[in-house]
Amino acid sequence: MIEAYLKAYYEVYGNYTDLLVSVVLAIPNRKYYEPEVSSFQYQEMRQELNLLRQKRYSSAYLNDRAVALKFKNQTRAYLQALDDLALEKKQELLLSLFSYEESVQEYFLRITIDRHRMIRRLLSELREFLKVSGLGRLQLDRGGSV
Repeated sequence: MIEAYLKAYYEVYGNYTDLLVSVVLAIPNRKYYEPEVSSFQYQEMRQELNLLRQKRYSSAYLNDRAVALKFKNQTRAYLQALDDLALEKKQELLLSLFSYEESVQEYFLRITIDRHRMIRRLLSELREFLKVSGLGRLQLDRGGSV
């Protein structure tokens, strides 16, 4: 079914640019954290978060709003750093994919869509697009024709 989807997509759009962006952005951020998440900087941030968490939930600081706010802000900063890291790596991946020929792009799409089980989401997005566009009802059978 993935091959049929990719073939139909290519016939309609003539390239995989938008699909590559959609698929790469749909890959979970956690797939991009290594090896940087093991670096000293991130370990230090996690250690500080653990200490703040222990302090936050200790009986002495249970109702201390300043500690709670600091814990919340540190957690937010750590998660934002991870998101920024993932976004940077996704951008690098997209730039490298755009430099390859379409057969390599298609191979990447086929492997990634299968590995992350994205075909249902992509098909539902396609159905919604066709419905909104007024292009009629999309019929898909198990054989993979569009």
